[in-house]
Amino acid sequence: MAAAQGAATQAVAAPSDVSPRGGLRPVRGQALTELAVFGSIILILLGFLVNNGLSYDYRQQVEMEAFRRGLASAAATPLPNTPSSRTNVLIQDRHIPNPSDPFAIGSVTPMSAGGGVIRDYELHEVPANESTLPRMDIRIENSDDPNCPDETCSYTTSGFRTEYDVPQASLDRYHLIYGAPNVCDKPECGGDKGGLCLRYEDDVNYLIEGGARECAEYSQMTLRILDTCEGQIINRDDCTARAAQIVCREACQAECLKTAGKTCDEECNKPNSEECRECQKTGDRTVAKCKRICSQEMRIPGYADGTTCSGGRWVAPNIDNVLFAGIERMGVQPDSTQTVDTKNELTKQESPIAIISTTKIDLTETTTRNIVTRENPRESPQKVTATRHEESTTTWNAPW
Repeated sequence: MAAAQGAATQAVAAPSDVSPRGGLRPVRGQALTELAVFGSIILILLGFLVNNGLSYDYRQQVEMEAFRRGLASAAATPLPNTPSSRTNVLIQDRHIPNPSDPFAIGSVTPMSAGGGVIRDYELHEVPANESTLPRMDIRIENSDDPNCPDETCSYTTSGFRTEYDVPQASLDRYHLIYGAPNVCDKPECGGDKGGLCLRYEDDVNYLIEGGARECAEYSQMTLRILDTCEGQIINRDDCTARAAQIVCREACQAECLKTAGKTCDEECNKPNSEECRECQKTGDRTVAKCKRICSQEMRIPGYADGTTCSGGRWVAPNIDNVLFAGIERMGVQPDSTQTVDTKNELTKQESPIAIISTTKIDLTETTTRNIVTRENPRESPQKVTATRHEESTTTWNAPW
């Protein structure tokens, strides 16, 4: 009987639970400490997952809404002489809850997305007037800028330019650099095919047939050009590449050969084959054609003036120093200024008959963003302010 009781005693007080002084170890206190440490880590991870999950969900909502707005604005104006090419940029300031905040209010995270839609049955035509130019609509929710009605700032992404006295022989180069649909020589869009013969200094209509054909290469034209580098918001890389093609014949030829897209690698796997010789002949003709097109003179617009090749890359000083002046891109800038005014209160009143607790949230956030355009450069950007106000009062009455 005594031996059995001794064994039972040893089973209850295992050696691992006995302290050096003979008492039991504080196993319960150790468990609470571990729960506090690892529990806090689990809560932090849970808050991180919730934060990222909500951010992903909000971002997805903004992307869907931006595309829908672009689709709606393009579909709402399908008639001629009205804008039908729209790019919509939507910016929303969303609260991401903070588990450590007693009011569950976290930091404000800007959510932005863009969507573009083109709807027009006259895409092959040059826009007729300013109202038909492609535009970018930047919607900043809760903004109150008088120049941006309905929280939307609208800017052109292309502009018109008219060039006079253009030789007929230069038309192919204009088509190559600006795109044939963007160059108009018709009276209905501001262009003009006819003109004086520069060689004979006489009207083409008075020449004999043979002379007229010879004079066609020297006749003057008026071109109405839709240039994406003349809009209120432009792209630095695209305009620099265009400037290089305008001022440099080598850059023009490289672009011409790229658009031709004719390579003889596959045909010339078997040397001296008929396919290889024919492809090489075609390639030679393409090179000769590109040299002929790019040898024609062009007028240099202001943004392309002074463009040079430096360090293996093209540098357009009027684009880099004047139009962009130290910024990466036009439009809404990534930096913003935010002020937060909070008057949140959490009160509790206890009495012999009840406990009354009240949560009051009074939050005002003001975010100022800069929009850089050609008319508003980096030194004096357009400042758009968005104000978000949240106010609520909730009371709980718990009578005893």
